Amino acid sequence: MHKTRVMEIGGRSVSAEWEQVDQFTYRLIDPDDQQMQIPRCHGHWPGRLAPIPVAVIFDVGINSPDWRLRVRRGDSYKAYGCFADLPTAKRFATEEVAKGSGVRRKALAA
Repeated sequence: MHKTRVMEIGGRSVSAEWEQVDQFTYRLIDPDDQQMQIPRCHGHWPGRLAPIPVAVIFDVGINSPDWRLRVRRGDSYKAYGCFADLPTAKRFATEEVAKGSGVRRKALAA
């Protein structure tokens, strides 16, 4: 996992990390943030707790890269799109997460 320093998430400095889900999807997770319960499926996988992603980046391009971005705001995600390359999408995601932190983010969660 590629670790990135993201300043001021939830009013504090945290070390968030980019987790590659598959070749087309990346999640920015804060290991200290909320967790969701993934239910077990008998005979397939056990249940587990997983961090709720702060941001998700995924490629929807067929012939050329077309990266889309979703940033968590409270209980929902805000959509951004059409990034030509992954590093630009990741940089934009970390900036948006930092912008939506602190008092504004707490108000959205309430």
